[in-house]
Amino acid sequence: MPGIQHHENDDDSDIFAVTAARGFLPVRDPLRRLPTQTTLSTSPPLLFDVLEALGDDLPKLLLCGNATLRQEIETRLNAVVAKTLPSSLSSEVEERLLLLLSFISHAYVWGRSPSSTTTSTVHDCDSIPTPLADLWIEVARRRGRPPILTYSSFNLFNWRRMDKTGPVALGNIACLNNFLGGMDEEWFRCVHIHIEAESVGSLRAMLRYVEESEKLNSSNSTNNSGNRSGIWSSSGKTPLLLSLLEEALSEITICLATIRAVLARMGEGCDPHIYYSRVRQYMSGWRNNPALPHGLLYGKEKEGKTEGGTKEDVKGQKEKAAAGLRERRQYYGETGAQSCILPAVDAFLGIIHEMDSMREYLLEMRDYVPRAHLAFLLRLESLHPSVREIVAQQEDGRQVGRGGERGGKGGTGEREISGAVVEISSDHERTLPTAYDQAVKALARFRALHLHAADTYINKPAESLGTGGSDFRVYLRKHHRDTKAQLLQSRERGSDGVGTEEEDREVGEPGVKV
Repeated sequence: MPGIQHHENDDDSDIFAVTAARGFLPVRDPLRRLPTQTTLSTSPPLLFDVLEALGDDLPKLLLCGNATLRQEIETRLNAVVAKTLPSSLSSEVEERLLLLLSFISHAYVWGRSPSSTTTSTVHDCDSIPTPLADLWIEVARRRGRPPILTYSSFNLFNWRRMDKTGPVALGNIACLNNFLGGMDEEWFRCVHIHIEAESVGSLRAMLRYVEESEKLNSSNSTNNSGNRSGIWSSSGKTPLLLSLLEEALSEITICLATIRAVLARMGEGCDPHIYYSRVRQYMSGWRNNPALPHGLLYGKEKEGKTEGGTKEDVKGQKEKAAAGLRERRQYYGETGAQSCILPAVDAFLGIIHEMDSMREYLLEMRDYVPRAHLAFLLRLESLHPSVREIVAQQEDGRQVGRGGERGGKGGTGEREISGAVVEISSDHERTLPTAYDQAVKALARFRALHLHAADTYINKPAESLGTGGSDFRVYLRKHHRDTKAQLLQSRERGSDGVGTEEEDREVGEPGVKV
């Protein structure tokens, strides 16, 4: 279908383009190794070989202790004569570089000190070597993300299939790189990769609807210049569009039920206490982190002023570089909040969350996702009329029909929605609101399980170690309630319109392991 990207075998495409075949996963399986001396005849191959060797050795170096780890990283990088990168590299080579540099840098910073990222004790390492910093900053700039370990490097570009013809699913995937390694770290990551793979069907259906909607709006805007914009009627295509919408809502419901079942398998291979003390530490960043209250110094020369966030002042950067100063930067660490699955579903369904600390944080996470993923989210958010507006009007028509004023089997009519005239039928009046609410309920159920998983893997281990809990549960529960509040059919809600507190605490069927 025009506009949907299918180029899985096009080596010139952005590896993170959103496609009908792969969703948010890379368009080709992640690059397993950087090019070597035999395939690239310029100076970087030596650098590439060193980075790959460090990536391979990280679990062993971490076991040797901080001094050995940091000395080895510095010694090996200093031995590389040419540390500059070619001006042009493929997107998958850049992503592989970003993965390796992120893993090496986070290992250098956090070392073998699991408690330091979860207590108020200031960490013993607040800088990384200049060669490592310069490479990391440059590759991250090319990829449009900050120099920090992100969800894309930690999960999306960090897997391989055991059977190359088999599915991207638990039982057929393994990680390319680890910190300490072991079943718990691998399983935690593979669950997320499987979840991304299972979301493809819903993203494909959303893409079909979005493209047809955009095409129809564009066509009618051209044919009706001077009239109301985005006119859908008189085209004869609105029934097709509403059918695509109903299909997308159904796919979203199926997808959310499926990924909920995958998330529920987390406990099969990842122990909460091992995750908290040996896996989560390496995902930590240096913003709002008491272990590194002033952020991380990117390089070991004289220090310039502290920089926060990801919006860089280019002029100030050049001035500090000319003065031989290094930046102390603050970035959030890797988190599932950098996955675009739930933001995409929220955007498509028109789920609105009130602005609070969590909402501000989630919006800021957009700076950490691949540019193509962000572009897709913005595309969903720009739909006009929105999915929710269309379905709500269908529900309003159905309610009126029940009162005997309109409706009739197979009947059609027109209704204005946000300045657009939408052709409707009584068939869709009956089915669309139900399909929409089923999708919203599936989203609420997934968020309930996610809340339980976060409590199991973060809050409870933290309490058992005496490091204190977190208020994240307040916001996650609020987002769960916000989702349920979007149900169109009031009989599906609790008496207060959003469900009871007991329902908010539900985590699924008895026996579910997370």
